[in-house]
Formats: sequence, C-alpha cells, structure tokens
Amino acid sequence: MAVPEQLSTIARHNDELERLRRNSDVLEQIQVVIDLVARQLNQPFAALSLFDDRYAHYLVTHGKAPSRAVRSEMICDVTFNEGRMIVALDASQDPALKDCPVIQNSGTRFYAGTPVYSGGGKKLGVLCA
Repeated sequence: MAVPEQLSTIARHNDELERLRRNSDVLEQIQVVIDLVARQLNQPFAALSLFDDRYAHYLVTHGKAPSRAVRSEMICDVTFNEGRMIVALDASQDPALKDCPVIQNSGTRFYAGTPVYSGGGKKLGVLCA
C-alpha cells in the first residue's frame, strides 16, 4: 500500500506518525476498518486523514485514491477543530456543518466523523464517512 508523499512532512515532526507510515501491516489493518465503516454506513467514501496546519492527508481511503485536501474546505476540519464526534443525517441542516464548502458545493448530506488521537493524547486527524 503506497502512502502519499505529503505524509513525509507530517511524519518528520512526529515519531508516532513515522512509525505508522513505515508499518504496512498497520495500514492494511486500518484499510479493513475503513472499508467496514463505508459498508456499514452505506457510504461511497470513508477515510482516515492526518492533519497538519493546512492540509488533511488521506492516509487510508475507501472510494477515492489517497491524496490531500485543504483543511478549511473539508467537513472533517470541523470535527478536528471541535475535537468531538459528529454525526449528521443531513449535514446541510446541521448548524456546525452547513457552512462547509463541501456541503454547499457537493450535495453531501450524511456525515459521520470522529477525531483520532495518539496514545499521548495529541489530536492527529479524523476518521470520517
């Protein structure tokens, strides 16, 4: 499984992420979880993304190739910033999500996301569908 090159920037600054990036067995196990999340929620897309100051780097995805996206344009940025799980059956009606560009521009309605933390309590990213 290939890890996007963008992760090298994050990984250099965080030993936990560097270990994860180098451990293909862990990435394969995470892929199983991401695929399961997408199937159970009947969603075409699910991902584990790791965040830096500007970007969300998709580490493992279902339904889309791993890439990166500008955080401020992503619905997952709200989950990351609020530091709590968010589930919305209609994100266009959710006060915390309705102004996100992806909600306004893509027609996305269902959203579920939860922050992902390191063992030491550092917020690393988001698991979302």
